[in-house]
Amino acid sequence: MYESPSPLLPLPQDQPGFLECHGHPDPLLIGDGGLFVASSPLGLGLFAARSFAEGETILVFNGALLTLEQVIAKGDDQANPLQVDDQLYLDIGYPAVYANHSCRPNTGIRDDVRLVALEPISPGQEIFWDYSTSMWEDYWVMDCQCGEPCCRRQIGDFPSLPTWQQWEYLSRGLVLQFIRRRLEERGAPDLD
Repeated sequence: MYESPSPLLPLPQDQPGFLECHGHPDPLLIGDGGLFVASSPLGLGLFAARSFAEGETILVFNGALLTLEQVIAKGDDQANPLQVDDQLYLDIGYPAVYANHSCRPNTGIRDDVRLVALEPISPGQEIFWDYSTSMWEDYWVMDCQCGEPCCRRQIGDFPSLPTWQQWEYLSRGLVLQFIRRRLEERGAPDLD
């Protein structure tokens, strides 16, 4: 088991019952002890406390379902939306909210809610996914600070990705179903 060089964060007080529903008594490790939250160059990040094999599920996103209007009403400081349909979002919470974006991610979303390893992940490695694989709302963009040589400098909707990268994510099954549906409606070839 990996020992973090920085202090692990306790569970947030506004999420009672998190440990009980995950069956783990230790507030320093998340779920089965495979993840922890710690300082990251981007603020706070989600880290592997153990090894994850390529294709292994890291976590399952969950949260209250919200409309875009509800997300906007909650504001940037309160909402942590993951778009799961045209106008529907999961308001994700701890610990998933600490998984940062990267233009060269080591995880991706499959089955709309499972964050899976795209490569072997070692203990102590930060968990990253590409936020653009779950967005198509024409509302939200942010500057990217991932620092990767391939950094796009801005995180936006799926259509803002370079065409080659869209195809890469689609062929690997890393794009949410509502985005695939929109692409099919526009006449894009089926990749299944």
